[in-house]
Amino acid sequence: AAPGSQTFLLENSVGQRQRVALKPLAPSLAYHAQAYTLIWSSAATGPIPSDLDEFENRAILVEENSVADLILMAHRGGLLRKSIRHAKVGAENLFSMLAAGGYEGVWAPQHQFEEWQRHHDRSTLVPSGLTHDFSINLGFAALKSNYQLLDRVDEIIETLIDDGDIEAIFAEHELSYRAPSAPLLMPPLSARLLTPQ
Repeated sequence: AAPGSQTFLLENSVGQRQRVALKPLAPSLAYHAQAYTLIWSSAATGPIPSDLDEFENRAILVEENSVADLILMAHRGGLLRKSIRHAKVGAENLFSMLAAGGYEGVWAPQHQFEEWQRHHDRSTLVPSGLTHDFSINLGFAALKSNYQLLDRVDEIIETLIDDGDIEAIFAEHELSYRAPSAPLLMPPLSARLLTPQ
């Protein structure tokens, strides 16, 4: 497609999504690998699941049209599709729904819960310890034509990682850090890619 002829739904810093026209983009180096994990309500009955298979015929909440949603939909060829309950975009909505009851767990990016937890320290929600093998490397994107900006961003990321400063920044904000993993730039998402081998 010609640059500008397609739009893409992007999420801004406050979790809202808006459509922007696509122009040729290029990625920076990755600085962090985003893990996906099960968040559990301590008010739920029964043991915490140790595997996603154990959520068959149980209610698991996930943000609609997200990577977390794709992981659940693809699991074991759709084993959990009848168990998935969708929430609108936004961490406040997602975790508040779990805290209010009616669901047994939330499947979400780990840092999304950690950020929410900072503002809800008396919540009954807890990390379960169940984390998926699949993670997504996070970085930045800029217009491909702005290669000088990309080079500078890459230099800064390399310095932060080499000096250990990136881990200190995450710790300061009470977020777990996970180093980027291969492949650093992933192919298009597919059910096969999201299924542990």
